[in-house]
Amino acid sequence: MEAASLGAWIGNGATATRDTTQFHGGAASLVATARTATWQGVAQSLLPAVTAGALSSGDILYVTAWARVSTASDTVSISSDLGVSGTGVTGHAYTVTNTAWTQISQLVPVVWATTPTTIKLFFQGPASGTDLYLDDVTVTKVPNIITNGGFENGTTGWTGNGGTLTASTTTPFAGTATASVTNRVDEWNGTLQSLTSSVVSGARVAMTAWVRVTPVVAATALPASPSDRISGNLTLSGGSLAATNYFEIVNKTITATDLGVWVPLLTTWDERVLPTWTTAPTGADFYIKGLVGGTAWNIEVDSVTVGLIAP
Repeated sequence: MEAASLGAWIGNGATATRDTTQFHGGAASLVATARTATWQGVAQSLLPAVTAGALSSGDILYVTAWARVSTASDTVSISSDLGVSGTGVTGHAYTVTNTAWTQISQLVPVVWATTPTTIKLFFQGPASGTDLYLDDVTVTKVPNIITNGGFENGTTGWTGNGGTLTASTTTPFAGTATASVTNRVDEWNGTLQSLTSSVVSGARVAMTAWVRVTPVVAATALPASPSDRISGNLTLSGGSLAATNYFEIVNKTITATDLGVWVPLLTTWDERVLPTWTTAPTGADFYIKGLVGGTAWNIEVDSVTVGLIAP
């Protein structure tokens, strides 16, 4: 926040100004005042990065900042808004004080079917009337640890986790191909990829994917909650882990209006944290599964991204 102006930062329902009385690094910070609701704070549009080709649907961003508040203690989170319900992120609520700067961070997936007219990163959380200070904000793109996440090379890198896995070119979400899982016999049948060489002890994990669920027989009724969910998961085993860890990254409830159309599956709340180990697992499988009564449903998967940040 060393520039004399706010640059690309704006008030998000609040008044944003440059402050030289409180700062973590350098000689100034950004402060949001005149706040009348918890969602108000400061924001920055990411549309210029999209226009420049530096940000694409399916990317996962790692955002860090240093924060403090004007009251004894309150909470601050990093969030995003893409203008489409179900695609924004509401981040972890960090406890922040007025006596010291606290580092906050968040994995922020971004997805869209058509280029959004709104895509912004914003900071929110403290109670009405509390000033929010921010400094030294960084945004970096997290590498995708998935191989062939768009299935443009067929099913290379993937296996069927039960059912029949094929690469289909009929109706992909993006590119020319998608994964199709048919002949499913159970809820856990889907797409699977080994990430044994990529997982890190205690890492934070987030994901994005696009999925499409279609009934084998038209007009089949969806199962009751929670059996109507599709999810992205990790199974960790071996090494110094005492037992096999079944680890859900994110889930999404499939509704009648979701059937037959591509819907996003992504981390929109706190990212998940892997268990810690002293000896690396000998097995780490990522898989997408869903819907109890597997024989009734076909699942297609496209544009898969999994990102992690080491502790």
